[in-house]
Amino acid sequence: MPQQVSIVMLLYYFISYTFSHHHLTCISLIRYGPDLYDQLPTECTRGYSFPFRPFCAVQKDPLCIALAEAVQMMLDNIGLYNKFDAVKKAIEGATVFAIEDVAAFDELSWSKMTPALRKMKLMRLYLQAEKRMAGGCYFCKIHFDNKPLTDYPGLHGHHLKPGKKWFNPSKGATESKVMKAIRRFGFNLTWFGAARREHKKTFPLCLQCHMKVTHDEDEDAAFMKMVEDDGWIVDDDTGIVRHKDKIFFAGFRLFEGYDSDDYDDVPVRRVRSARFCEDCSDD
Repeated sequence: MPQQVSIVMLLYYFISYTFSHHHLTCISLIRYGPDLYDQLPTECTRGYSFPFRPFCAVQKDPLCIALAEAVQMMLDNIGLYNKFDAVKKAIEGATVFAIEDVAAFDELSWSKMTPALRKMKLMRLYLQAEKRMAGGCYFCKIHFDNKPLTDYPGLHGHHLKPGKKWFNPSKGATESKVMKAIRRFGFNLTWFGAARREHKKTFPLCLQCHMKVTHDEDEDAAFMKMVEDDGWIVDDDTGIVRHKDKIFFAGFRLFEGYDSDDYDDVPVRRVRSARFCEDCSDD
């Protein structure tokens, strides 16, 4: 019997790795449905330009705050968003993003999803949008902000302190994995809050740079020097990245009354927002 179980598991992993596509296995496709990567546009619907920055900085951008609020509203009231047009209106009404540039689903697939699957897709939408707002690879400076969604599996979140890693950021869209990690570490967080918190521990790196930094000590030293020179530090207790001066570089707008979890004493600086949509007349 144990030998039969081993054979079944080996067959499962063989099929999964053989037929995997953009980190999605054929098993997950059967269970969760396709992400429609092959059916999405091969170019961005709109033009975007974002600075290179870690995810902790992305989450302080007013654009990201607006997106997070829109996604949280839909997660809390998923029954009101049975229609794809309602999701499109919520995203495009709150942000500069075209729904096709951040969502790996279309009207037909959305109509066939269960409420639980819709929540997972909305979480993935948010995490993919954070990657776009990060600008691209922080190390080699390859831009991802204007790439199609099909390229985003190639942009990873690299933990500066692996020992503080709760789960792989790419798993943040899977509620069961996130909640299991939260319970293991004894934190009282929501699914959405935990996924965002995990992203704040990472820097965006392309696949090549992620491999080099992870497995080459010289490359890792060079990357960490870049991080240090730019003023970013990592909290030893949480692993969350923050700026040593608690002031973001030009391009961030902090509003009075904004309840910041990590930067409660940040001086309010009204500066030009570091996001631009080339198809819009305003920032």
